[in-house]
Amino acid sequence: MKKTVYYLIAVMLLLGTASCDKEYDKDQYLFGAGPDERLSAALAEYQSVLCEAPNGWFIAIGTLDRGAAGGAYRFWAQFTPNNRVVMYGDINATTAATEKESSYRLKAMQLPTLMFDSYNYIHWPADPALVIPGGSYGAGLTSDYDIHLSGDIRGDEFKASGRVHECPVIFTKATAEERQAVVNASGLVAIQATVEALWEPLKYPTVDINDFRIQLSIGKRLSSFSYIDDNGAVQTVTIPSFPEFNNDIRLTEPFEYKDIWFDRIRWNGTGYELNIGNTAYPVYDFGVPFYPLEFGVGKMYRILTIDRAALNTANGNSMLDPFLSVYTAAEAGLHTSATRDLDRLLIIFELNDQSVEQMRLRVMYHSGSTNYLGEGIFKLNRDDDGNVYFTDFVIASGTVGSNMNGANTGPKMAPNVLSYLLYSGTSTVGASATVIPPSGNKFKIDWAPNLTPGLTGNLGGFYVVGNPASYIPGTLSN
Repeated sequence: MKKTVYYLIAVMLLLGTASCDKEYDKDQYLFGAGPDERLSAALAEYQSVLCEAPNGWFIAIGTLDRGAAGGAYRFWAQFTPNNRVVMYGDINATTAATEKESSYRLKAMQLPTLMFDSYNYIHWPADPALVIPGGSYGAGLTSDYDIHLSGDIRGDEFKASGRVHECPVIFTKATAEERQAVVNASGLVAIQATVEALWEPLKYPTVDINDFRIQLSIGKRLSSFSYIDDNGAVQTVTIPSFPEFNNDIRLTEPFEYKDIWFDRIRWNGTGYELNIGNTAYPVYDFGVPFYPLEFGVGKMYRILTIDRAALNTANGNSMLDPFLSVYTAAEAGLHTSATRDLDRLLIIFELNDQSVEQMRLRVMYHSGSTNYLGEGIFKLNRDDDGNVYFTDFVIASGTVGSNMNGANTGPKMAPNVLSYLLYSGTSTVGASATVIPPSGNKFKIDWAPNLTPGLTGNLGGFYVVGNPASYIPGTLSN
């Protein structure tokens, strides 16, 4: 009896083994090889593709960090069959000019994965020790250096993603000319400067796509796109970007809104354009942002900084008459009477102790190495049209140095800047005055044109109602 049982068990085991063999044969029939063989073949093919590019590859990686140091970082890499890689990077002038060699390997990690397994420039954006300043300790710029590969990578360009953070990655084959530019002329940072110079004349780059406007802000690593949605709200999308050697701007991820899709801003030889469908839409300077300015407490901006040195350079003239004359007189008077040098004025919208909106005028000036600050506070009023006017000016006490009522500041600032803010005409205010009667001036707050070459950032203006040419310009902040 026992022999019979043992015999039946042996037969069942043999049948099970045969069944497994048949399943494996079926697998062989469908795919031509087992899973391990197929994966090994894929890894070998990917390594062959990477190594056979005679002029190397550009690798662009978009970080998840979208702060000041975040965005797209671009590297040039030359792979060899013995698992070595030579690299340059666009991080700074040194990484763009100094070759760095390390090792790499291809490994199966859910998907075929390109791993840079010894330290190179591609690790810098992800370095938790902040080798690139501006990230977060422990995370760097939240980037990837292990890259999942999949699909057909045999063309001149293919896309991939980071293994840990799924950062977007773009591989592009370099041409012989591009390789030479990288190796011999620090081309990765040189092209950044070239494209920056092409964009500089466009203060407010705008594209109009069938009456739908997008304002573009193109940076070295990040580009942002602002538009007004169906609810009338301003939306801004920020996407990592990088310049190519033909002066195009590439996005690591596409911009998408309704039927508008693009991932490249093309240089046509004379200017930039967006190609959507079969139509090219030129990028032009709108003069000011096309969407409404939000200025005030709880708004996008609440501070206007007025600095003649920044706004009125020898080659530009963002500060115009009549306010230019007002500012110049205040500047000259302050210096002549007390050898004080005016640095800048700040107009600040804020809430007082009773949660009522007010305006603070802050005067920043210096004498030698000593800095001074004078302040005045205005009651802020708005009429039915949204225009603002100021009343009940009170000189702030306890400020640093000489305040607005001091012998050095008050007599010179009051007849100029203060009367411009408060009166339709010229008014003389004594040095001992602490309260000024209600205003005759009303102001509309809106964007101001940026007429100063090299000056970046948005400008705002306090326009005298009824006289659009008469405005106080300044850079906007919050």
